[in-house]
Amino acid sequence: MKEILKKARSRFHNDILENMEANKREIVKAVYDIKQETNSIYNQSKASVSIAEQNYFQNFKKIYSSLNDQMSKDIFWAVLQYRVDNDASKLLSLILSWDCQGNPNDFITILKRNKEHQTDMFVLYGTDDVSYQYYKNIVDLGYKFSYIVNDSSSLSPPLQNASRFGVEQISLESLVEDFPDSIILIGSWGGWEKKAYIVSKGFGAEHVFLNATLLKTEYFEDDILKPEEYEVFIDGGCYSLQTAIDFIDWYKRDSFKIIAFEPDKKNYQRCMERFSKEPRLNESNCIIYEAGLWDSKTKLSFTESGGGSYIADAGTTTISTETIDSVLSDGKVTFIKLDVEGAEMKALIGARKTICKYRPKMAICLYHRPEDIIDIPSYVLSLVPDYRLYIRHYSTNVTETVLLCV
Repeated sequence: MKEILKKARSRFHNDILENMEANKREIVKAVYDIKQETNSIYNQSKASVSIAEQNYFQNFKKIYSSLNDQMSKDIFWAVLQYRVDNDASKLLSLILSWDCQGNPNDFITILKRNKEHQTDMFVLYGTDDVSYQYYKNIVDLGYKFSYIVNDSSSLSPPLQNASRFGVEQISLESLVEDFPDSIILIGSWGGWEKKAYIVSKGFGAEHVFLNATLLKTEYFEDDILKPEEYEVFIDGGCYSLQTAIDFIDWYKRDSFKIIAFEPDKKNYQRCMERFSKEPRLNESNCIIYEAGLWDSKTKLSFTESGGGSYIADAGTTTISTETIDSVLSDGKVTFIKLDVEGAEMKALIGARKTICKYRPKMAICLYHRPEDIIDIPSYVLSLVPDYRLYIRHYSTNVTETVLLCV
């Protein structure tokens, strides 16, 4: 799949270059650097690869032409680069170019401070492959790390394959004692817990930064999405009910209906507790289903893991699923939000009739599966060809890329 995407991407890139003005060519070249195709394609015939490549090439063109602003197109290219080549530096560079405040706990603040001339001493905290990719992306942008923390706590196992980093290892205790003013960038997931651990060892909290935080509230873009007189909001993957609260804050009216779905038992209980404490919610304007969204009503294997719970063949439990079409029973919906950990396509298929009939506003996550950046916009356009598409990215990492449809 990745090789087919590479070939189709290369063709589409050349197609754009041939039809762009000279000044715009330089912009695209700066954002996107095609790597040489050197890997052979295995286990597929040349004919089938050619057909798949042609299909993706046509989808690239269709999606690109349907994106309604330059920011959407820039994000599309940067995410595609990451999905094909596992290179997030283009996306990171794009985020650095935006004029946004960001979260004071995220590393974007520090990168911007050192953009022209690096004055801070960077230290990487994290030893896994995620940390290494994070390290590589920052180094590719011209920054330098002085040390890697080699800590033996349960939060950060001993460093393996240290030579790939190319910098000296140091213990957290030595860092606290010798370099208290250095900047620790946490490379792996679980940043808040790791920050708490680092601070507990005596390192200043103001010098510890996470690799993934939100740049701003997701989904509700005032310049793109306009509220209707009466909104019916589908919250697919409601987790803690925070997005439903954000919806109310965005809507700024009393007349609305929220229909939320959460299959994880602990998350569902969290939602019900939030529901009971939120004065703007009641049984007449909000219903929460303890179920996942899919393309059919069924039972599926499921892995419960808090904010990242997902449908899996070898899961830890079994959940019930619903479809948007069946729950609504031909009722109107004005806004669909989907953050369902890789089940977005299935949920959209289960909402086909509703989408075709009512053309709701939609906010759909594009980052859970590599092919989502192509498959989801393509499917949306197959249902409603004149949807206006926008792509926004809300985090300082490769997560939280969202397709907005209006």
